[in-house]
Formats: sequence, structure tokens, C-alpha cells
Amino acid sequence: MRTLAILSALTVTLCGPGAAAQQAGAYQQGAYPGAAAPGPDYRVGWCESYASEHAPPSNGCGTVWDSGPAGNVEYGGGCAPPEGVGYGADGYGMACGPAVPVAQPAAPRAIWGVAGGALFLARDRSNQHTFSFDDPNEDRQYLDARDVEFDLAPGYELRLARFDVCAMQAVELVYWQLFPGVQTQEVRDSELAGNLSAILNYNQLDYNGATADNSTNNAAIHQIRNDTAAYNVEANWVRVLQGCNCGPTLSSLFGFRFFRFDEHLRFASDPSDYYYSYEADELYYNIDVENTLVGFQLGGFAEQCFTCKWSGVLGAKAGVFANFAEGYSHIGGAAGTAVINNGPNNGRAWRVDNSKTDVAMLAELTAGVVGQLNCHWRLGLEYRLIGIAGLAQPANQVYHDVRGINDVELLKTNGSLILHGGVVSLERLW
Repeated sequence: MRTLAILSALTVTLCGPGAAAQQAGAYQQGAYPGAAAPGPDYRVGWCESYASEHAPPSNGCGTVWDSGPAGNVEYGGGCAPPEGVGYGADGYGMACGPAVPVAQPAAPRAIWGVAGGALFLARDRSNQHTFSFDDPNEDRQYLDARDVEFDLAPGYELRLARFDVCAMQAVELVYWQLFPGVQTQEVRDSELAGNLSAILNYNQLDYNGATADNSTNNAAIHQIRNDTAAYNVEANWVRVLQGCNCGPTLSSLFGFRFFRFDEHLRFASDPSDYYYSYEADELYYNIDVENTLVGFQLGGFAEQCFTCKWSGVLGAKAGVFANFAEGYSHIGGAAGTAVINNGPNNGRAWRVDNSKTDVAMLAELTAGVVGQLNCHWRLGLEYRLIGIAGLAQPANQVYHDVRGINDVELLKTNGSLILHGGVVSLERLW
């Protein structure tokens, strides 16, 4: 599963597959129990060919691929181990059993992995804000902004990783994106006992030669619409802290992360018919927010094998980020922008462009299993939970008095978001 699987595979190589005579933890053709990866060290490129030419002993999980005794530095990949340590010996201070001399091909200097996966993430609900009510009974409210937030969004993920065999560390690049689509909800006057009217008092604005409430109150139809975009870019450095085929593999992570989350919310009212054709009497309230999080993160992974082909993986990473937030709010339509008709902002057009740089926090937890399909391919199944605090969200930008445009100009970044769901990935090593 991601870079950790590559790390654990190499860790087994350096940490004691020579103990195969005493435990079922060694490299073999097709599977091995010491890591989730399909043996990217010796066997990638040589898996079938070497096994057909040589007959190393078997440990019950497949053909054992091991090294000579401690001190053997004929790596073939340009790496020399610490003094007294060789492939199959007690690697890097972890006592995993004595070495068993077995013929082997040369180990590579670096291992590459590329993975692609499908994401299916749901989101939690943001703050409640309703736009319509059944006039004159304001207790009957309709069109809540949270009802047009996506429930489950598909997406994809791409990963590229390079593992340095000598340094026991890796660099990975990650990109993922969601496709939530557009969600809409509407209410018609024929569905109500009274009149369909707007919660906000639009008679404080002038639009289309009259007060704007002529377009929003006693209307034929109201509609809200949400369009969301989310994508993520990471560059991480991962290092093995502890690993061995006879125990869990632990690694640390330090990286850079770019996360983008945008939302567009629109309230629309048509006083004359049920079709939005951008006629002059139709009024639109548009709210756009863009959140760009940039910063660094720390984390780690733990992996434990269950069988020769399956391992469990836990991961966590978190960071403090700068959120370069931007917002745009506008009330108007085909007849132009609505204008405030009283109060201290009298005469101002109802259009706001604002921005703000604030602190945000992002944390991610993962739990899953990884299965080895063959020498080069690995399947991953993962549950992912992402929590973010310090976001600008559309409903938080609505002020209860439309005359208070100066309050709308203060971009609110007090929102939060949780994304969670499943990830299915397939990885190729070489």
C-alpha cells in the first residue's frame, strides 16, 4: 500500500530473510510473508528466470531467495551494508535469526513503483442555512444549503515512488481528485399551503426597476445549486525506522502538501414560471469560495503481515497549513446587479470580491490491507479519513441582513470538512 509496501519489502531483504530455516519469513517466488509488496528487491526482473535456473530451498510459502552469510557485500547494486552485516544477516541491529547461505541475483540500487486507484469519498454536513419558507409560516423552511452538498463522490489517485535500497528511504509523489458533480434542490409554489418566499429580506435591495423582493417573494419556484471541486498534490519523503520479517515495519514521513477545495452555491428565484431562462425578473444569489491549503506534514506508517500474501497497514499524517482563501458573492441577474436602497451602504452594488490568508489544519488517517498478486503487481484496499479545519464555506458567507455588505466583505474561514471512504488501488513495481 503506497510507499510503505515498497519500504517493507526492502526491509525484509536487509533485515533477515536468512532466517527462513527457522521461520516462514523470506523472499520467495510469487509471495512472501515479510511485507505487503511483491518482493521488489531481488525478484523484480529476475523472478521467473532466476527461479528456473536455480533451485533454492523452500520455506512453504514459495521459493526462498536469500543471501550468503553475514559480511557478504557482493550486492551488485553498489550498496555496502554496515560492518558485519549482509543480506540475510541481522540487519541494521534487528536480530531476526542466523543467515542461511543461498544463491542470489544482484540487488538493485533503486526500486520504482507506480500505482493507480479509484476513490469513493463521502463528506460530512456543513452549517445549516435555509433560503426559503412557506409564507406566512416561517417555521416551514426549505432549501437548506447542506442538502445540496455531495453524499458520495468518485475520484482517482496516482502515485509514483522511488526507493533507495542503500539509504532505506523513499520519495513519493501523489495526486488525487474528486468528481462530486452538481447537486440541485428546488421547491415550487404548488407544493406549499401558502406563498413561496425568501428568508432574507430582499426589499432592502433594488433590482429590475423595483425592490428585489418582487423577484423572490410569492415566487413560482426557488432553487439552490452546489458545485464542488477537490484535488490534492503531495511530495513525501519516507524512511524506514524499524522493519523485519519477524515483526512490524515502522516508517516515518515528512512531506509537502497542496490541497484545494472549492464550492459554488447559487440561490435562484423565478416569480413567473418554473423554467430558469435568465429572464430579467429572475434573481440569483451566487457565492463562490476557493480554499488553497499549502504547507508541510508529518506522519508515519505501521505494517504487519498476516499471511504470505496479505498484510495490514495503518497510517497517519497531519500538518498546519496556510489557507489562501478567496470569495465572491453577487446578487443580481439579467437586469444587472442589485443595489442597496437604504442604510449606511445605500447605493452600493451588491457584489463582493474578497480574500484572506488564514491558518488551517489537515489530518489524514488510513487503514487497509494489501495483497500480493504476483512478482510485480499488488492490490490495495483502504479506508481513508481526512479532516480539515479553517475553511471558507458558502453558507458561512451569508449575512442575515442584505444591507450588511461590509460584513460579507469579511471572508469567514471558520468552516470544517470531513472526507471519508474507500480506496481501491493497483501497483506495479520494477
